[in-house]
Formats: sequence, C-alpha cells, structure tokens
Amino acid sequence: MTKQKLLILDIINKAQTHYTAEQIFAQAQKIMPSMVRATVYNNLKALLKENHIRKIILSNQADCYDKVLPEHDHLICTKCGRISDIVVGGIKEKIKSQLDCDFLSYSLNINYICKNCKNQEGTENDQ
Repeated sequence: MTKQKLLILDIINKAQTHYTAEQIFAQAQKIMPSMVRATVYNNLKALLKENHIRKIILSNQADCYDKVLPEHDHLICTKCGRISDIVVGGIKEKIKSQLDCDFLSYSLNINYICKNCKNQEGTENDQ
C-alpha cells in the first residue's frame, strides 16, 4: 500500500465523524502538503474496491466515507446533516429471508432530526 493510501485510510479510521472526500483531502494536505485531489479520489476508489472503507451516499450532500468495522448503519439529521452510527440488529437476516439468492451488501440510512436540532426548534418556538 502506498504511503498516500495509508494516510487516507488512517484519516478515515481515526475520524470522529464521517468525512467527505474534500475533508479527507484537507486533512491529508496538513500531513502531506504535496497531496493532490486526484490522489485522494483515486485512492478512495481503490480503498472502496478493496473493502477497506465504505461510502455513505447522501441525497443533496456530498458522499461521506466510513471505516468498515463493525457492521453498522447511519442516522442522518435532515436539519444539520450530522451522521451518527447506529447498530440495527436483524436486518441482514430479514433481507436474506426475503430473497431467493445471496446478496453482497446493503446500506441503511435513517433520516431523522437530532436532539440538538429538536432542542433548537423548541427554543425558536418559545421566542
């Protein structure tokens, strides 16, 4: 694995949030100023293909990247865009039971309004 690919993987694995490609690029440039966007995008594609990371596809927002371990799904706040991990048990088994064939993967994004945004709405309504 190249040092650029290792750096990108390290950024994703250590992230406390789910970064977009541009955020990964910004973090990578802090450590390796010679890094260019194309290198980040090409390595993200390779890391996805090698199953080292996974892509979170979001509507009306830039896609984000996430570490693969352990299996989990995502809560996405429709107000602030915050993405949180959630483990919803039994989904894989439920999908398997309804298919006549094996499946490779699934992606579950649950849209909701987070507590912070709900609290802000309550504060705005009180004024």
